[in-house]
Amino acid sequence: MSLGLKIANVDSTSRSPGTNGISSQPEEKPRNARRYTKQEQETRTQQRDKNKLRVGTLNVITLTGNTEEIVDMMERTKIHNLGLSETKWKGKKLLKLLRGEYKLFWQDHNKEAKNEVGFVFHKDIDPVTDVSFVSERIIRARVNLGKTSFTILQVYAPQQGCSEEEKTKFLEELEDQVREDNIMIIGDLNAQIGTDRNGYEGVTGPFGYG
Repeated sequence: MSLGLKIANVDSTSRSPGTNGISSQPEEKPRNARRYTKQEQETRTQQRDKNKLRVGTLNVITLTGNTEEIVDMMERTKIHNLGLSETKWKGKKLLKLLRGEYKLFWQDHNKEAKNEVGFVFHKDIDPVTDVSFVSERIIRARVNLGKTSFTILQVYAPQQGCSEEEKTKFLEELEDQVREDNIMIIGDLNAQIGTDRNGYEGVTGPFGYG
């Protein structure tokens, strides 16, 4: 299994400019904050967590023999939603339960099952609506978080060696999916973005290569 796990936090109460509530940085505590009792703090934490979603994406190379390891990792890292690339799992079942706690969405589009994408959602993320497969490389899900609704796209871009026609088709399909507000794109984009982050600090991490 690939070790390229990426994680982000989504907070429906956050309204930072340009981030749509998506942040990988810890929140700054205000000065002179009121001191809460232990019970009050626990209540506040529970209410706050209801409006948060921890999202990850992973290139699994194949789902075969890896589902238990995936669930272990999600429990360990407290991920609510994991996007999967290169599932390479044959079958036509849209939904499968893992340990009774996690919902796996996948569907192969060809006999060879070369690429394929999927989602794993924790059962507490409810409602998850309108899970649909755009193509073998793009899957989308509509999620309601607190008073906010948004779409998560898990993508797996054509890799080196794929034809220009296949790359163009993927970009056109992806562009068709980003014509609405509150879109979060995760996945394996098979791209090198370099280290220059000027003007893109809110969306590009500090560890680019290429």
